[in-house]
Amino acid sequence: MVQHNIIISQIKGILKKNPNGISITEIVGATGVHRNTVARYLDILLVSGQVEMRRFGMSKIYMLSQKVPLSAVLSISSELVIQLDSYLRIIFINEPFLDLIGGDEKDVLGKNIEYTPLAGIFEHSFPLLREKIREGFDGKEWSGEIPLDTEDIIFFCRVAPTSGDEAREIVSVILEDITSRKKAEQRREESERQYRLLAENSVDMIGRLNPDKTYLYASPAYTTTLGYPQEEILGKSFTRLIHCEDVQQIMSQVKNFTPRNPVLTFRARVRHKDGHFIWLESRIRALFDEKTQELREYYAVTRDITESKRMEEALLESEKRVRLILDSTDDLVMMQDPEGRYLYFNSSSQYGVSREEMIGLTPYDLFDSVSAELLTERVKKVVNTGQSIRTDTPLVWKGQTLWFSDSLSPVKDKNGTVTAVVTISQNITERKQAEMALRKSEEEYRAIFDNAIVGFFRTTPEGILLKVNRSFARMYGYDNPDEIISQTKAGILQYADPDDRKEILRELNETGTLQPREVRVRHRDGHVFWALIAARSVKGAEGTILYFDGTHIDITAQKKIEDRLREREDQTSDPV
Repeated sequence: MVQHNIIISQIKGILKKNPNGISITEIVGATGVHRNTVARYLDILLVSGQVEMRRFGMSKIYMLSQKVPLSAVLSISSELVIQLDSYLRIIFINEPFLDLIGGDEKDVLGKNIEYTPLAGIFEHSFPLLREKIREGFDGKEWSGEIPLDTEDIIFFCRVAPTSGDEAREIVSVILEDITSRKKAEQRREESERQYRLLAENSVDMIGRLNPDKTYLYASPAYTTTLGYPQEEILGKSFTRLIHCEDVQQIMSQVKNFTPRNPVLTFRARVRHKDGHFIWLESRIRALFDEKTQELREYYAVTRDITESKRMEEALLESEKRVRLILDSTDDLVMMQDPEGRYLYFNSSSQYGVSREEMIGLTPYDLFDSVSAELLTERVKKVVNTGQSIRTDTPLVWKGQTLWFSDSLSPVKDKNGTVTAVVTISQNITERKQAEMALRKSEEEYRAIFDNAIVGFFRTTPEGILLKVNRSFARMYGYDNPDEIISQTKAGILQYADPDDRKEILRELNETGTLQPREVRVRHRDGHVFWALIAARSVKGAEGTILYFDGTHIDITAQKKIEDRLREREDQTSDPV
């Protein structure tokens, strides 16, 4: 391995000194290495893309490639890659493949694959692999699974012809470890087997539905609970047996399924085979494709709650108000009738009246006309729609504006008529004041940013400009910030001198911060001036860099003064 790297380095060093190209004879003379050895290593460099070859008459001239080497691309691949020539000699192998065989490049490069550790590792699969490689030289591609005999590992193998220099025949072998995927498939099969065993024996009804809401599967409990044989359920819509008064509400809820909100629980009346209705409670989970986010199917677990529903309805009317109060928080809780009159308050001390005095009052008795009208209209909206609403509301109380976050919910009787509206209100005045202060602070920052003499800039982690102020744009000859951002493709570093650019990139990559640095930058019209640049990274919650914020100051005049002072000091220090 050491000797291999030495020879490679020698050849590349000679080619670097001869950018216009050099013949193999001249390389042999410069290195003292045997011609066949030099030719073999040149082949490796040619295949990996590190060296290019041109013909001049009968001579072959070699030079370092100006393109990204193929070996560099393949070496960073997580897949296992080898390339072979038509003699089945390995001419390239990346690090993951070397890790698999536990050897060095010297053990395999230039050797026939049959005389390398690969033949032993893939003992039973090797004849197949060798056959497919040979077919690859006939232009045939192949892919399939190959197990590793020495370990419990399964690879997905791809064998493909690859174009080489001078029409050289090359075949690439790419292995992908799919052991985890295969085991996951086995676990899924076992999980499905257990799922079916559970579904077939569960008292609850377990079903699977297509995106169009027709049944794919219905467990035997459907027959036990509803009386229908499975053939009368499969392929039919789940809404077919639901009471007409419940269908619309359920369908409106089903439309709200998203990958982030995939679960829905609802209750509905469902018709039994003999004609009567029973109450069922269903918990439905929507399954979405992880890549496309498209809906694949629904899973539903349903149980008969007829008896519990009957008991619930018997208690509902007498416990409704108490339950709403008990479910509330320490925030202000109030109840109003459809006309807006107050029926209940959990606390009214902030309004300067007792609970008893509050009963029967309306918002017009407590607030100014604008606030009272707003509160009254909210109650009417809940009464008319029967739907809950949430809103942030500003109210004027004793000359000051208070903000409240309110949740209004309807109270309905057994016929669905709204009989009252319950409001849970939280005082969010301090939060609103903080938001307004933050907004004011942001506006002040924007004013400073836009009008500062110092140039400010913001870039992506890759250095692409996101935002600059006017001073920054003017330093480079642009009339406004949008113009420099729209015309800048390579980011802020495109203006820096190449030597300074290299140092800036190194410091940013190593520390995430650029300490104040004097750099040479190029103006839009082409002249070079000096700038003092500094930047710091801004990170997200997970520690990843979101962007860089920096300052940019034109110090050309300062540099000129320093140069004059230096020249004057040199003159006064010269001996007379």
